[in-house]
Amino acid sequence: MVSRLRDNLPRPAKAQFYDPSVQASLYAHLNILMNGRKQSIITIDLNKADQFRGDFIGLLIDQQIPIDLHPIVCEMNGFLDPSDYDGVKVTFVIPFQEDVNDIVVRHKSLDK
Repeated sequence: MVSRLRDNLPRPAKAQFYDPSVQASLYAHLNILMNGRKQSIITIDLNKADQFRGDFIGLLIDQQIPIDLHPIVCEMNGFLDPSDYDGVKVTFVIPFQEDVNDIVVRHKSLDK
C-alpha cells in the first residue's frame, strides 16, 4: 500500500499546509513572503551548520522553526531537496508565520 505524505506528517504539522494546491499558492506568493512585513534572518554557528550537513530539515527542527514552514523555508533559501544542504550557507530567511497563514487562509477561502 502506498502511503501519502499527509499520512506521514509529524504530529504538530497541519495537513492543510501540505495540500498540493496550497503549496502551489505559497510558491506563487514567494515574493510576498520574501518581502513581507516581517521575516526573520537567522544565522547558524559554523559548527552547527557542519553538524547538519545534508539535513536541512534537521537544522530547521534544531532551530525550532515550525514544521508547517519547512517546505516554504526550503524554497525561500534555495533548497529543492533538504538533503542538498552542504553546511556552507549559514544565514537563512524565515517567513513571518502570519504571512504564511494569511496566504493559506485566503487560498482555502477561494478553494471552496
